[in-house]
Amino acid sequence: MDLNKKGYIRVLESVLAVLIIFAVIFFLSYKVQKQDISIPSVVESSQNFILEVVSINETLRSCIIQPYTGNCIHADFEYGSIECGDIFASTINSNLPRGYEYACEVCRGPLSCLSGEPIPLESVYTKAKFFAVDNEEVKEKVLRLYYWRQAN
Repeated sequence: MDLNKKGYIRVLESVLAVLIIFAVIFFLSYKVQKQDISIPSVVESSQNFILEVVSINETLRSCIIQPYTGNCIHADFEYGSIECGDIFASTINSNLPRGYEYACEVCRGPLSCLSGEPIPLESVYTKAKFFAVDNEEVKEKVLRLYYWRQAN
């Protein structure tokens, strides 16, 4: 009878050891839930609408495909007598979701060419659209919109 008691105790110790090991593995491998990194629908719809307006509007398209690169609301961004920077600023400001700030750039190719004030590093939502350019020197231009929440 003494031998059976020792056997039960050994089995019970083994089961407890396995449970403790599984518990430790579970808690060590438990990952903190990731933040929801999806784009807010109001931001996505605003960016899509603005890029669509630029695609359709001949004046804005002509501003995009001219040689200027950089901030698309800059005062130097003009095409002939057209003040492109002012047109872009009014188009974006009239469709910007409340509580957000933005930056905008027109670049040659996919790399960013934005200079000036830095864009915040957290929760920046960006959307870009490529435009074909009928120019041997520059084959494509990119209009890129950056949105982020206003600092309180």
